[in-house]
Amino acid sequence: MESPPIAFDIAKNSSAYAVGTNNGEIVIRTFQLEDEKNEDELEGIMLNIESNEGRSTSKNYKYFYRGAYAKASSDEIKSVYTKRQTLQEYEKYFKQFDYRSALLESIKTNHPEIVLTVLEELVQRNVLTLAISHLEPDQLLFLMDFVKSRVSNPKYSKMMLEVSSLLIDMYSCVIGLNKEVDKSFKELKDILEKEYELEAGLIALKGMIEAVKSAALITQCSQLTSLSKKKKKKKKKKK
Repeated sequence: MESPPIAFDIAKNSSAYAVGTNNGEIVIRTFQLEDEKNEDELEGIMLNIESNEGRSTSKNYKYFYRGAYAKASSDEIKSVYTKRQTLQEYEKYFKQFDYRSALLESIKTNHPEIVLTVLEELVQRNVLTLAISHLEPDQLLFLMDFVKSRVSNPKYSKMMLEVSSLLIDMYSCVIGLNKEVDKSFKELKDILEKEYELEAGLIALKGMIEAVKSAALITQCSQLTSLSKKKKKKKKKKK
């Protein structure tokens, strides 16, 4: 507007306004209401649906019979499916804080590495005593069979000796009440005694080897000393 406005008015529904200028001109402006915009958008959607009636979409019958090698269109969204990791039985018991069942289930896997991992986790959580306490006779025999079979293996001996010590301390009071349990403890005792004798023999052998090495070193030093003395005497004679 080149001339200054001298009058202004707006419609009751706010759809238009008018401005009167100094030179007698009237300027009228209209604009679209929100309801009309929504109606226009709805009409556009309906037209789009009518134009796509022949296309295969996820909501019609033809979509699911396109074939396994049909390519996705640009307006389709691809969802990524992540396979849920299944937990082992002993892992489920760990999540439930049922440490005794977790230990027994790990032994049932027949994988010593898994059992060793479970025992180390129990030690880390400071619940090993809780896991092997109040065992039924069949559960106790099951655990002791595993301990007896692995206590001689250097890879597992350290952990098995710790478990054996706890079993003896906790279940020595029930010796004499169950013949199978008594037999299992006697077998464990015999195995531990053999391991102790073997360990003592190895330590004694190690000490003997160290003594022989020391004697050989002393002899070698004395020989070198005598050779050096002989060389010095020869030098003196030459002079």
